[in-house]
Amino acid sequence: MPGHLRVVLLGGRSFPALLSILRDSGELGKIIAFSTPQRPHILERFRDALPPHLRDKFESDIAAYEKLFGAVSKWDGRVSIDITPSPKIPALAAWEVARSFNAEIIYTSIASMVRLRFVPSGYSHPQVRSENLLDRSMDVKMYLSLYGRRMKRNWSIMELEVIPDGTSDKGDLGFEIGRHIVENYAIYQHLLPLLRCLLNKAERIEGFALVERRALYGCQKHWRRDRSRWKKFEVELEYMESVGLIRHLKKGLFSAEFMVPLSNEQFILGKWLDFYIYRLSRDTGIFQDCEYSVEIPSSENTRNEIDFIGISRRGRVYIAEAKTGEITRKELDVLNTIADLIGGRAVARYMVLFRSRKQVSESLVSQAGERWINLLTVEDISSAEDLRSRFSSPEFGPI
Repeated sequence: MPGHLRVVLLGGRSFPALLSILRDSGELGKIIAFSTPQRPHILERFRDALPPHLRDKFESDIAAYEKLFGAVSKWDGRVSIDITPSPKIPALAAWEVARSFNAEIIYTSIASMVRLRFVPSGYSHPQVRSENLLDRSMDVKMYLSLYGRRMKRNWSIMELEVIPDGTSDKGDLGFEIGRHIVENYAIYQHLLPLLRCLLNKAERIEGFALVERRALYGCQKHWRRDRSRWKKFEVELEYMESVGLIRHLKKGLFSAEFMVPLSNEQFILGKWLDFYIYRLSRDTGIFQDCEYSVEIPSSENTRNEIDFIGISRRGRVYIAEAKTGEITRKELDVLNTIADLIGGRAVARYMVLFRSRKQVSESLVSQAGERWINLLTVEDISSAEDLRSRFSSPEFGPI
């Protein structure tokens, strides 16, 4: 027996058909995809979305009844035809072919991600079997394993040394700190670069980064001896001390010194945004599983880090890179490289920027658009409702 032949008729949204292939990958002997003459580019994108070990089993062509009939008639084994993303006319042709060869018709409900299997031949009413295509076993770890990728977290919120108030844990406090930073963007857009500059100059002593008063003079460009801005900085430094992010704060006229536990340094420098996006994404209700600060190795010597990855209840895979500093073409390319490792154009890509919408340059918008990357700003992450809106209707969606 040559195994199981899966025929996919492409047209619209293709991820349910891809997910169906991933679910059945162990039994598939061959995959043939057909598309209409108007959308031949879908075939290449669908192939690129397959795990490498399935691409050798993949063929594609422009849809025609004769070609579909011929492909199925030559296969000596089980045949299933997925019409989920198919236009109406090719789907009708698929039913005729299925009746002729006792093949299965597969259709997945986009709303519920329930896969229906129809066996039309020989029955006045087709036999129907249903199964949940996105059950609880399809988590991020399993999804990545289907592409031959491992997952490991390169940073955890549990590494923080903070001071919970007794009613919340580190995760809750870490999220509240992130919310506080976003809500006070007007001052943190200046304070975070200052902290990054200070920590870059700090001396490491017995598990702490020591920020001395004199270091401020090498970072003046971030506060410019502005009395009003410095007063706001003092308020926020006091807040950071109150939650335990920094310790032993001593203030002076236009000066301050403090200590930062080394375990908190990465959080202050940007991991707070990774975790904030993760927790806010959970609150949207969109995802059945998601992770933050994940490393996805592509080889023994290559590390690929992604700040957020999630599988939605509607069968989409999302990845996001969160940046509190400047964005270059390189960061955009890295995001695309990671997407290509785990599904290509089947993956929705987001770059989360810690800046306001009016501060995003036309050049960055253009460069992101060329790479099918959606940009999010502080306005988009101020609440779960705002983020849900952007996740639900991406400007650049998956196949």
